[in-house]
Amino acid sequence: MPPTAITKRARSEDQKLERREAILSAANDHLTAVGFEAFSMAGLAKGLGFSKGTLYLYFRTREEVFLALCELKMTAWSSAFKQALHPNMQANEYCEAAFSTAQLDPALLPLLMRLNAVIEHNVSIEALIIAKRSMRNQFAQFAEATSTALTLTTEQSLDLLRALMPLLVGAAQTDQGPALQDEELPADIREFINSFDARQTFTTNACRIIQGIRAGD
Repeated sequence: MPPTAITKRARSEDQKLERREAILSAANDHLTAVGFEAFSMAGLAKGLGFSKGTLYLYFRTREEVFLALCELKMTAWSSAFKQALHPNMQANEYCEAAFSTAQLDPALLPLLMRLNAVIEHNVSIEALIIAKRSMRNQFAQFAEATSTALTLTTEQSLDLLRALMPLLVGAAQTDQGPALQDEELPADIREFINSFDARQTFTTNACRIIQGIRAGD
C-alpha cells in the first residue's frame, strides 16, 4: 500500500489491519535499507508519510516492529519448509531443506538471533503473548510435518525442533563475520574459516541430533 493511501485516519478494524500491514511492509524495506542498528521509528514514520505518534498507535517500540516482522517471517518460513518436506525423507535432505528455506528471507535469522537477547526485552507483554502464541502454533505445524517426513513421533519431532532452532541460529552467526572471499589468506587460515561454514555446521550436527533421537538417546 503506498504512503498516500494511509495518511487518513484508520477507523474500521479492516482499515487498522491494512495500516498495520502497510507499516510492516515499510518496516521490512526500511530494515533492508539501513540495517538493525540504524533502524528507527522516525525513519519508518517518515517513509510512510505520517507522524511517529501515529506509528506508536500500532507499535510501542521498534522492537515490537521487529517482533511482528519475526512472526510474519516465521510463518513464511514454516510454509516454505513444509512444502519442501515429503514422507520418508533422508535426514540429510530434511536438514538441507530446513537450512535452505530459512535462507530465503535474509532478515529471518538475524531477527531470530536478536529475538531472546534484545527484542523480547523491549516489547509489551500483550505483544509478546500474541507473538509467542503464533510461534507456538508454527512449532506445532513444524512438528506435525516433521513426524511425517522423518517417521518420528510427535514428541520426538518436538524434541528435534527444540534442538534444531538454536543450532540453526548459532550456525548462522558464523556467517556474520567479515566477507573474506576476495582476500588473500594463508591456506591453513582459509581452511579453518571454511570449517565453520554455516550450512555445513548446521546440516552435519542436525543429522547427528536426528540420529540420536532415533536411537533414543
